Amino acid sequence: MEASLKSENLLREALTLPPEIRSKLASRLIESLDNDDELSPEWRSEIARRVKAIRNGTSPGVSHETVMDEARRALDAIPAG
Repeated sequence: MEASLKSENLLREALTLPPEIRSKLASRLIESLDNDDELSPEWRSEIARRVKAIRNGTSPGVSHETVMDEARRALDAIPAG
């Protein structure tokens, strides 16, 4: 069976799963795309520091709304042309 046909069949079957299982499956698939081999030791350390700060509540974080507002303002500031 051709790879694209197999992937279509797999996708069709996956979409019939309960939402919780689809969510876990999607997370695992996304994780499989991460290639930590490309990260320098400094970036690994920084990522670990940020994750720890988020988990222990010392990172203030930024709301989705704030991020999107700032992104829209930045895009609006780009001259057309």
